[in-house]
Amino acid sequence: MKIGEYKQMMSNLTRPGTPEQNKKAEENNKKYLADRKAKTLKEYGLDKPIENQPGYEIDKDPNLLRRIKMYSDNNLGAEFDKAIAEEDTGDLLHNRSLRRNGAHNISGSRRWVSSAG
Repeated sequence: MKIGEYKQMMSNLTRPGTPEQNKKAEENNKKYLADRKAKTLKEYGLDKPIENQPGYEIDKDPNLLRRIKMYSDNNLGAEFDKAIAEEDTGDLLHNRSLRRNGAHNISGSRRWVSSAG
């Protein structure tokens, strides 16, 4: 194979795809990654929510406020973000009072609401 033929072959092999091909490749990649993640979680027994894991105690959860925000459809405000930051630094005294006055779970669902107001 001559150098010119090699360069022509490589430019043909590495040419960009059409927008349709790129979109389909992106969709396939997302599906593959989601399937791989689900398979890995199931393999390690983590496909259930954290609350349903064996040995989980809500009072000892260091990321409770972060989980509340993640599962909530509501905007919980800047004060809640501040409480998450304090939870990350380990200031649990303020967080426990927020839990007492703040968020509670409704009938075991993943929807959390504020009881403070």
